[in-house]
Amino acid sequence: MHGRTVFLAGFDHLHLLDLDFCSIEILIADLNECTGMLISSYTKSGLLRNYIILNKSLLNSSGPVAENQLKIVGVHEFCHFIAILYAATVVSIEALKESILHRLNGRIDKLPKETLINLYNLLANKASDEYPLLDELTDRHFRLDVEGDTPDYNILFYHFMFSKDLFETDFTPVKQAEFKRLVETKDTQNLKTAVQLLVKSIETVSKAKCVPYKLAFNQVSKWVHSYVSTTA
Repeated sequence: MHGRTVFLAGFDHLHLLDLDFCSIEILIADLNECTGMLISSYTKSGLLRNYIILNKSLLNSSGPVAENQLKIVGVHEFCHFIAILYAATVVSIEALKESILHRLNGRIDKLPKETLINLYNLLANKASDEYPLLDELTDRHFRLDVEGDTPDYNILFYHFMFSKDLFETDFTPVKQAEFKRLVETKDTQNLKTAVQLLVKSIETVSKAKCVPYKLAFNQVSKWVHSYVSTTA
């Protein structure tokens, strides 16, 4: 697997968090039916140690589906880590001990294989219209209720999966300017060309960064207006 860059520009207040007392490691293990988990522990010296453990079967498999699922697991567990980090830096150690310390000495989350498959199907839009919203994609799934005012964790999950900054590694300022020019002509053929330009970048980045295409498309639809805005 290749290293992946996580862009935090959309959540630039994260730099205020105190990371000196905290560590996170990625481990590979045989987890049987569990695809990933987060384990945290608060040491006597005041260090907060976190471990994202991935099932080795995720790395032994190949192809876009397997790579998409690996990223989903990693990002999901990383969002749990961010929730812990927020909690540990905005409340006193005493309050932390009273409210969540018991959770910081063991498994915080476990993602079963069946749940991962359901998550992938939902994010790749392969599920039926009646498919229920999974708890693993809700803010309350990650929230510890002591971290105060933070971004919704489900939004953070999607941001880590496919951010505007990540998209613009391919949809460069040059392409953005061309897209805006084509849209502003209001010509039918030019509009089709603009859409093709946008879609091509979505396809390129989603494939390169191991993201289900439908998830990437839905993310881009949230900010595409900024590329034709006069203030963009």
